[in-house]
Amino acid sequence: MKSEDTQPQPQGLYRSATQMLDALEDGAYASEVSGHLEDIVRELNMCLDASRRGEATLTLTIKFIATQGAIDAHSSVKCKLPPAQRIRSTFYVAQGQFLSGRNPKQAELELRAVPKQELRTTA
Repeated sequence: MKSEDTQPQPQGLYRSATQMLDALEDGAYASEVSGHLEDIVRELNMCLDASRRGEATLTLTIKFIATQGAIDAHSSVKCKLPPAQRIRSTFYVAQGQFLSGRNPKQAELELRAVPKQELRTTA
């Protein structure tokens, strides 16, 4: 770090990238980026807990355009999180055109109400 970076700056003058990032969109951009970073850490931690590989990408884009004596900064952020772990669902074809969760090769058991038995307490 250069010694001049540690010198106090007049308000509104940005010498470093971090100062400029904090000022983008009146601070909303840095807040959004921080939120995405929290999401990444949470999702990757879940991958670690499940002993599976995880990968995330945080892409910050700032386009600078010089126009009419000023420099406009157009910012965007993209966050790609690891895909959620999915579980398998099994369906069977029923009546030739529908999906069913019931296996047609498995017999159905009839359910009946079971009467409540009196509970006995011992002293």
